Formats: sequence, C-alpha cells, structure tokens
Amino acid sequence: MSVARIRPVLLAAAVAAGLAGVPAHPAAASSAVTIATRAGRALQDLTTLTISVPARADLGTAPAGATSISGDLGDVTVTAAGTGSWTATVTSTDFSNGVSTIPAANIHYSAPVATTTGSVVLGAPESATLSNSISQTVQTAVAVAGDTTATWNPTLTVTLPPSLTQGTYTAIITHSVA
Repeated sequence: MSVARIRPVLLAAAVAAGLAGVPAHPAAASSAVTIATRAGRALQDLTTLTISVPARADLGTAPAGATSISGDLGDVTVTAAGTGSWTATVTSTDFSNGVSTIPAANIHYSAPVATTTGSVVLGAPESATLSNSISQTVQTAVAVAGDTTATWNPTLTVTLPPSLTQGTYTAIITHSVA
C-alpha cells in the first residue's frame, strides 16, 4: 500500500448535489480519501430544525502500511426552536477512486458530548460504524424548549484495506436531523 493522504471535503446543503470541483491530490505516491457531507433537514414537533456541517476537513496523511487514519471533521450544529425532541443521524456512500472501493462499513464515526445553548437536554452521544443503507444515530435531544443549539466535532476513523490503490477516493457522508 502506498502513502495515503486523507482529505475529507464536507459540503453543506447548498452544494450537496455533488463533488464537482474537488481537486485530486497531486502527489503520485499517495492515495487520498475525499469525503463530502451534505446536511439533511426534517421538521418534527419543532418550529425550526436544521443541521449544518463544515465546508472542509483534513484527516492528514497515512504512511505506507497504515491500517487506519482518523481525525476530527469540524463542528456539526443542530439548531432547534420550539418544543420537542430530535435525532441526528449519519449515512455514507462507499469510497471509490474509480478502480478500488473502501466500503462505508470501514468508516467509524464517534460523536463526543455536544456543547449546547438554550434549554436542551441531550441523550448520550453515540459512536457508529457507518452504512450506505442504514442511518446511524449519533446525537439525540430528548427535550427542547425555546431557541437551542447543539454542536459537536465528530472524529472519523477510516480503516484502510491492504489492497488500497493510489488515487483520490470520494464518498458522501450525509448528516440529517428529524
């Protein structure tokens, strides 16, 4: 396996349609894993419920022979107003460079305790192995009253298969709240 450069690209809802304009990593002896995130939105018993995600993140470089790489993705924020509760979930597509695939099941998402504003009671944060077909719960608010936010900076760990080929790998990680 060659040196792998892991550069997630996290896209907010306004640019969630695709990965146009994401540059390939120029180094010939490296493999890059690029991740795009889009924010989903759904209303529950609340008058406002939105989720926002960072524009970009960089997990760093995995040296030859590395079995995984991890790093923080940047702040994910849920904004809610009114009364009710919410659940934030995450899904991912497989990574692909057009030749090789890193399955979504190789991505582990770890959500720390969120910081909050306003009157919101959160459940315990959760860690999840991501899936391209099943939404994984990562944060919950069991009680919301008034204008609130909850912000967390998740850690993403990608298990690198030994057969990883050089190239730029892309996937879409989708954060949603309902």
